[in-house]
Amino acid sequence: MEDNNCIELGDKTQEKKKFRILTFLLAFVPLVMALIIQMLTTVPFAFKAVFSVMGSSPNNDLSGDELMEGVREKLLGYNIYIMIIYAVIAFVVFFLWYRSAFIKKGKISFFKSFSVKSVIMVLMMALGTYAFIALILASISCFFPDIMENYNELIETSGLTDNSVLTFIYAIVIGPIVEELVFRGLSYGYLRKSGLSAIPAIIIQALLFGLFHMNLVQGLYATVLGIAIGYVRYKFDSVSLGVLFHMLFNIFGLFSGGLLQNVDEMYQVIIFIVCGFIGVAGICLIICDRAPVKAKADKTEEVS
Repeated sequence: MEDNNCIELGDKTQEKKKFRILTFLLAFVPLVMALIIQMLTTVPFAFKAVFSVMGSSPNNDLSGDELMEGVREKLLGYNIYIMIIYAVIAFVVFFLWYRSAFIKKGKISFFKSFSVKSVIMVLMMALGTYAFIALILASISCFFPDIMENYNELIETSGLTDNSVLTFIYAIVIGPIVEELVFRGLSYGYLRKSGLSAIPAIIIQALLFGLFHMNLVQGLYATVLGIAIGYVRYKFDSVSLGVLFHMLFNIFGLFSGGLLQNVDEMYQVIIFIVCGFIGVAGICLIICDRAPVKAKADKTEEVS
């Protein structure tokens, strides 16, 4: 007898599962844990900043506002170190968590889903996603210039615009790995284990990813990015390909400004249009790819 109790997403068919509310709620815990680790990592540097600012005023005649401003400036100078330390601690915590919850014993395989075809498709989709998000940012800048100006100031003071080795290590290597473990690994994994189908799981983990960035502009494009990487996670059943996608996206973000700054504006528009078409082609190839999803949402998974 044909089983009518099923749902489909693309070319995948899965049996409906009983919704598990506690497992669903577990999907939100990694975000909270990541924010707590960030806060705890910041605390020692905040004390250091306070003592440094107070020590610079022998008579301790600083007003409250002057003290707060001095501490803020000091913390901005420490920001890249805070992020690196946070990322290292978070990697250990979330990798061990993910390994315990989702990886079969003795079955770690980081590159199982990697092939020339899958890497090319992910590269194309990452390029198109970057072009699409650039369009979103350009639209915000056009219609809401004050919001975009505040966002640019935030990015400039974050330490991520410095061409330092630590910035590259964080933005291109360890940052993407940690964020993929948190959102496409743990959050998405728990959402699927709770009984949700792929579409709501992808959307919810993307919203959590946007919320994690704690500002409107970055949260908006992080949500879009989270949906794109979430689909790659679903389609290939691979956290590792999501890490590659995220790394490529950050590489485009770090280097495109410098590469295009001397290019005529009209040619920049053409370049982004071409990138957009490449991205659409990549999405079509991924959607049409018939490689099966090997792991079920309610079973133990491998890192692939």
